[in-house]
Amino acid sequence: MKAHRIRLVGPWEARQLDNNLQPIGDVINCQLPYSVMPQQNPSGVLLLRGFHCPTGIDQNTILRIILKANQQPHEVRMNSMPAEVIEATRIGNTGLNETHREFSIDITPSIAAFNHLIVIFQVSRTEIPASLETAWLEIQD
Repeated sequence: MKAHRIRLVGPWEARQLDNNLQPIGDVINCQLPYSVMPQQNPSGVLLLRGFHCPTGIDQNTILRIILKANQQPHEVRMNSMPAEVIEATRIGNTGLNETHREFSIDITPSIAAFNHLIVIFQVSRTEIPASLETAWLEIQD
């Protein structure tokens, strides 16, 4: 099986989250990499990215979102539905630095003509601030 990756570059939208992980404040347009700045002091951050369904896929195509981040997201939703996040295992040198790992989300069953990907990071006061380095749509034939 061959895999093709399409980077999900900006624009992304970011929203700070309160203690109940509900959006507060204004929507901020941003690019990746995105890090929660210590002076922001939120309980979490919600990152949203819309994208179209790739062309040329069929019933045998597997679609995944791959996130490169310094911590596993608290929650990922694809088109408002919760999605399972799995730490990706790669054979050989991934080229990742020691602070970032890849996380995989199978979106095959939930793909639509236009899609909304939501990534939520919960912020702990004792950990390094959450950082999403990059994101890809992986198409596997």
